[in-house]
Amino acid sequence: MMHRRGGNKFRGGNSNHRFHDDHDNRTNNFIKTSRRVSFKTTKSNNTKSLNDMKIKAFLDDEDMGNELAQNTSCDLKKKGRFRNRKGSPIPNRRIGGMNLIQNHAGWYLITIHHGSKYEKDVLLKLLMNALLPTVFNAHYYKIDTENSFAQFYVDDYDVAAKILTQDKKISLPDGFKMIIRVRGSVPHVKVDETLKEKMKLAMVKRYNPQTKALDLTKFHADQDLSDVFCALFRPQIMSAVIDIIVENIPDLEALNLNENKLNMFDHLKILSSKLLQLKIIYLANNRIGTLSSLDVFRHLPIVELYLEGNPFKKRFAKNGDYVSEVKKKFPKLLKLDGVDLTPTIGFDVSEEKKDFPVWKQSFLVNSSGQDFVAKFLEQYFAIYDSENRQQLLEAYHENAMLSITSTNNQHYTYEERLHAYWKVGRNLIHPKGYEHRFSSLKRGKLVVVALLSDLPPTKHDPQSFAVDLTFYTPQMIVMTVTGIFKEKNSEQRDEFVRTFQKTLVIVPNNGGFCIRNELLHINNASPSQARNAFNSNIHAQQISQVFQSTAVQQPQADETNKIKMIEMMSQQSNMNAEWSKKCLEETQWDFSRALYVFQELFKENKIPQEAFVK
Repeated sequence: MMHRRGGNKFRGGNSNHRFHDDHDNRTNNFIKTSRRVSFKTTKSNNTKSLNDMKIKAFLDDEDMGNELAQNTSCDLKKKGRFRNRKGSPIPNRRIGGMNLIQNHAGWYLITIHHGSKYEKDVLLKLLMNALLPTVFNAHYYKIDTENSFAQFYVDDYDVAAKILTQDKKISLPDGFKMIIRVRGSVPHVKVDETLKEKMKLAMVKRYNPQTKALDLTKFHADQDLSDVFCALFRPQIMSAVIDIIVENIPDLEALNLNENKLNMFDHLKILSSKLLQLKIIYLANNRIGTLSSLDVFRHLPIVELYLEGNPFKKRFAKNGDYVSEVKKKFPKLLKLDGVDLTPTIGFDVSEEKKDFPVWKQSFLVNSSGQDFVAKFLEQYFAIYDSENRQQLLEAYHENAMLSITSTNNQHYTYEERLHAYWKVGRNLIHPKGYEHRFSSLKRGKLVVVALLSDLPPTKHDPQSFAVDLTFYTPQMIVMTVTGIFKEKNSEQRDEFVRTFQKTLVIVPNNGGFCIRNELLHINNASPSQARNAFNSNIHAQQISQVFQSTAVQQPQADETNKIKMIEMMSQQSNMNAEWSKKCLEETQWDFSRALYVFQELFKENKIPQEAFVK
């Protein structure tokens, strides 16, 4: 009778395994020589069970079970390596006919069969002597009395692989060989109030109140936690730690999480809303696979990061690229991996400042310019909206210059396109190039007014005006006016709502004022602007109402400031102190206004000679 091939051997295992157990009189509930071991299973069911166990191993919250070790040893040749979530193979090492799969968590359970019969020190000493010069720590040593196992954990794949090589090679005190099994597994722990209290005591000694810094480096190896497994890469442990921090040190500024085998941070999103002062985070020598994993910290005011020893750094060929990408995520970063960075130039508003200036429709740098602005704009737009714009000749300087630009959106309809302004415009990107831009800069008031007269007829909405008077002196005035107007087409039938922005440089001229330079930009109004335009009966003669309560209020001058202002007025006008004081009093101690009034009266020879006698 033909024997089945390999019928007395474990597939992928050691051929001496059964023989060893036959002459060993120690009992083992899992190894029975009287029963035939079979690994037959359907393909679909086996695949499903392997995937389920693989997922459990990846989540680190379940043991992979004895089934994983068995199914792995017998079917790995057929199935190939396990693959991780991204499809890349998980490294494994074939040792003595068995495969040791590298676990994402990095922890491995060492099981010594019949180990309950020997002292802990005896077993560990034999293993350590066999592995020299490699040294390891046996974590969470325990005895499984039901199965007569001695078990402990190691947190290093290379150490676990070397221990597996010693299977049936180490002689025990009674002459038997040491049977060793190794598989990926994470120690179990139940998070309860007792454990939280232990963790809190361990964290107290790691906290520095002077620097408000908490050092959780290699937290699972803390001596006060030697009897429990407090690995921060386990979400429930990390969540418990965060709860303790939020409850006891909400003003934490620095957190050190180095060497904790961290690879995911989704459960740390709460930090950005609970630890608002956290600005220093150390994450060196963890297992961060992608830079995007750090997005959970982006809303914190991070100024210092330490990321050395993480796998994602290998993706950057140049250190400069690495620094640049990190700074994109953390623009306030000043120090990375212990190296000072060049501060990023920005316009950040202090996060502590919550009150912003009150919004105003217009801004007047000097309250004394309010009347002038209102009257000038009333007169200007009354003429501009009339049928005869030639009267604007008096509003422009002899050598005035005008530049017009407009928005040219390819999605505009034919009616929306600003043909009248585009053809005379000076847009930087213009089909006719530089020569057209140069020739489109109009010089001289005759040319300027002639161009304005050729533009379509308009009607402006004074209520929409926003005026910024940014510079106001007797020698020059600069202001920007924005608003809405209606434009009629050549047939005077349809009206289109447009917006404008007009920047004017105004200078004194023959006892009055005129425009020296003008920049005009035209665009189509937005739907909301068009709906809200011309909803009031306000007329051009009432433009002054737009500027009510918009001027910057001049501070009241105290006695000390008044004396200084009198001295400055006297120096600039050559008047004596008495007349300088009188001039300031009549202008409510507005120095700019007083100086302007003096210059106007001096031109007209209306200041008496005694004002200059000192």
